[in-house]
Amino acid sequence: MSESKPVNCPIVPGSKINRDVNGAAVDDTYFKKIVGCLMYLTATRPDIMFSVSLISRYMSKPTELHLQAAKRILRYLKGTTSYGIFYKKGGETDLLAFTDSDYAGDEEDSKSTSGYVFFLSSGAVSWMSKKQPIVTLSTTEAEFVAAATSACQAVWMRRILKNISHVQEGSTVIIYLVKDGEIELVHCVTQEQDADLMTKALKLEAFQKLRKKMGMLDFTERNEQGLEDIVAEELQLRSSQMLEGDDMQRLLKTINEGANFGHSNESCYTYRLQYEPQMYHSFVEDSVKCLGKAVVGWLKLKAALRWGIFIRKKAAERRAQVTELN
Repeated sequence: MSESKPVNCPIVPGSKINRDVNGAAVDDTYFKKIVGCLMYLTATRPDIMFSVSLISRYMSKPTELHLQAAKRILRYLKGTTSYGIFYKKGGETDLLAFTDSDYAGDEEDSKSTSGYVFFLSSGAVSWMSKKQPIVTLSTTEAEFVAAATSACQAVWMRRILKNISHVQEGSTVIIYLVKDGEIELVHCVTQEQDADLMTKALKLEAFQKLRKKMGMLDFTERNEQGLEDIVAEELQLRSSQMLEGDDMQRLLKTINEGANFGHSNESCYTYRLQYEPQMYHSFVEDSVKCLGKAVVGWLKLKAALRWGIFIRKKAAERRAQVTELN
């Protein structure tokens, strides 16, 4: 696999995987090791959650078909090793969830697949893709089972957030039970359903779109091309506490016109000349404080080393005196 070619999505769009009864059997221990490693990765990679959940259904008697599906996921990971979830500072603080189901998606037992994604601070924080334990008789019933599962997760997550002093005033919106004001159901059109990534094999364009909406970015590209975006976001957040009225509107306009896209136009230079001293004053203070702490720490370490050398020298002299007396 080290010399394999990367692919753009972990599963062939629109493909279905079955037991493949007549297929060539492969080493089940080897297949289970691959699936186990991939399941470990799903803790930080929601983009492979559905694919890994799908191949994990066939660990008892894997065939060459299932092994090829697992290897495709590895090829996808090889090309996206620098991807991860990016949580923005000052992002959305309310818990938002998307839930969906793929009715009768399994060709063998006609069971549906449930999936949900929870968002907090502009990134996915919890996700699931799992085959439903029962055979539903309609799409409505399949959607209800999926919504009930995500509702349980929403109640649990709200309690966890409350224990860490993150209290949400409004209800958690599950897009697609309203009880005690904690959960609110909202219908969502198919084109805007973020949980589709957890229930079916999507086309490449839809897959990449939903992956990005979950907050997954290529950190290599972000470090090379998006440095000014990060600076602009930080400046925008800091400036909201310093500027008001027309000044604030003019600042946001110049950031959107220049800094966010890496342009160096006259408007952006005007913003820098007018506001840079005020904005970077706090940055300079923080930098000086950090530098001062570093210098103090270095001086303490240097003093400790000198004291240690002095103690060792005195101990050696004392041993020499004792030896002469003897």
